[in-house]
Amino acid sequence: MHESQSSLSFPHDALGNIPASAVTPYNRTGNVVSDHITHLVRQVLQDKQLHRASFHYIQAVELEQGACIASNSLNLKQVEIAPIASGWAIGRSTTCAVRIQHTSISRCHAILAYQPEVGFYVTDLGSSNGTWLNSQRIPPMQRYVLEDGDRLRIGRFIVTFYMARCTNNLPLQICDETYSGDFVRC
Repeated sequence: MHESQSSLSFPHDALGNIPASAVTPYNRTGNVVSDHITHLVRQVLQDKQLHRASFHYIQAVELEQGACIASNSLNLKQVEIAPIASGWAIGRSTTCAVRIQHTSISRCHAILAYQPEVGFYVTDLGSSNGTWLNSQRIPPMQRYVLEDGDRLRIGRFIVTFYMARCTNNLPLQICDETYSGDFVRC
C-alpha cells in the first residue's frame, strides 16, 4: 500500500452526470492520477449508471498495469478516485483512500487490497464495530475475497462493491463481464 493516499473528486451536475470539465478534477492530496485513468474511471461509472447512484459504493477497476478504486462514500453526489495501488485504507481519517464520516467507523477501519492472482479482498483491522461481508462478520486480520455486487458493512455504514476489468486500448470500452478470465478486447 502506498504511504500517501490521494484521491480525485468528480462533482455531479443537476442531472447526476459527471461533467466533461471534471476530467481534471479536484485532487485533495496533491498526488496525480493520470488523465487516462481519470477518463477510464469516469467512463466505467457512466456505463454502469453509478454516476446517478442514490446509494454508497466502491467501484474497483482492474487495469493491465494494476488497479484503482472510485467511491462516493464521503458524499453521494461526489466521486473520489484513489490512484493505482495494491491497497487502500478505509476509515474516518483524512489519510484514508475511502473516507467514511460515521461515528461507527474507526480512523483506520479496514483495508481494501488487490493482488492480480487473487483479485480484490477486504481485511478488517481489528475495529471495534467490525466489518461485515454479505451479512457475515469477518474476523479481524483475515483476507476475504470480494465479488462484484458484494455488500460491505463497515461499522454501521453499508457500501456496495463493484468490479470492472478493462484494457487500455482506445477507444476505451468497459469489460466488466469478462472479469473472471484474461483481459479481453471489447
